[in-house]
Amino acid sequence: MSAMKREKKESAEQGHRLPRSPGAFWLPLSLILASMIICFLSLEAVVRMAVPGFRGFTQDDKRLFTKFDSYLGWRNVPGSKGVISGPGYFCSVHQNLQGLRDVEHERMHRPGIARVVVLGDSMVWGLGVEDDEIMARRAGARLPGVEFISMGTSGYGTDQEFMWLQQDGLLYSPDLVFVVMYYANDMLDNTSSRRYSRNKPFFHLEPTGSLKLEGIPVKRDRSWLHRKLINPIMDPLRNHSALFNLVTRRQHVLHERFRHRPWYRKIFGRPGDSDWLDLYLPSNKPWVKKAMDVTRGILAEFRETCEDLAAGPVVILLPHEVEVEPGEWERMIENYGLDGLNLDRDEAGKKLKKAFSMKGIRVIDPVSEMRKAARTQRLYYPGDGHLTRFGQDVLGRIIAQETRKLLEARKTGDEMIPHDKTL
Repeated sequence: MSAMKREKKESAEQGHRLPRSPGAFWLPLSLILASMIICFLSLEAVVRMAVPGFRGFTQDDKRLFTKFDSYLGWRNVPGSKGVISGPGYFCSVHQNLQGLRDVEHERMHRPGIARVVVLGDSMVWGLGVEDDEIMARRAGARLPGVEFISMGTSGYGTDQEFMWLQQDGLLYSPDLVFVVMYYANDMLDNTSSRRYSRNKPFFHLEPTGSLKLEGIPVKRDRSWLHRKLINPIMDPLRNHSALFNLVTRRQHVLHERFRHRPWYRKIFGRPGDSDWLDLYLPSNKPWVKKAMDVTRGILAEFRETCEDLAAGPVVILLPHEVEVEPGEWERMIENYGLDGLNLDRDEAGKKLKKAFSMKGIRVIDPVSEMRKAARTQRLYYPGDGHLTRFGQDVLGRIIAQETRKLLEARKTGDEMIPHDKTL
């Protein structure tokens, strides 16, 4: 045997290793996973003992009660049932066979019974309250001779509400249409092609002033990875884990505290990132002006659609909780360090009412009445921002009052009540 072959044989013998058993890899991995699970369960037990009576804090109403739609982006799931919970509430949800969170309504208009459609986002849908506590049902309780139809969908902007009215709402042959505009997020919704991690249709304002609908058909946005892997893991955590929700809520609090700081916006903000607080500045930023122009165009389309009804669309400018709840505005300014931004809590309502008031459209600013009611009852859930049952009842009373006036005006042949009323 040559010296070269001898060296190769010795090298092979020296480099020989025994084959590794399968357990050499899986056993350490199993121990790591088991340790992580034990640690998670231990922390979960600690949090549950610290928060007795925990029943979940999930707010993912869009995932639980809506589905993809190629025209509207998403729509309510017909006949769906479940529970939804969040900071301060735990309520049951039932959606009828038409996909409305309401009792069943026949398409055929019953003779002698006026019909009123109430459009809006999660505020109208009623996130945080029981089925019979939503504003449309509270309005109906005050006017037994009027049929109120609640057409609320979580996450909708005024653009999707208009499209839904054309597609489904007019089939109910309504006498009146209310558009409840929660402008803290609707102004952003109306100029966006994607909201809440979902694609949506949107209107583009042409140089001629006309609106052009874009983004149709809407593309399904959830990837296979989200549907098959991430969501099946995250959903049980959202619905049943106190620890997961505690961490999520704390992250949300920190985000709210720092998101207005320049350094935070520089790191996490997107180019052109807009903020609902810009609505409270005396001068309009470019995105605010664009949003106001687009929304005004959408409301003009509402007016044309409703021209054969008892009255044109009634727009209710629903304020943010910081405009209503005592001390919330001052607390926000202090906690977020906004002293130098020259914000005015009355500015948004005033500028939007002025921008949207036009012939044939009645704009209602309920902030004064809501502030009065907030002296004795909490109208918004703290830390969540949705209406409590007391807030829903106040809006239901306002809708009932306006409905009665407009229907009486139709009977007597009077012109529509002036459109610039402030309650």
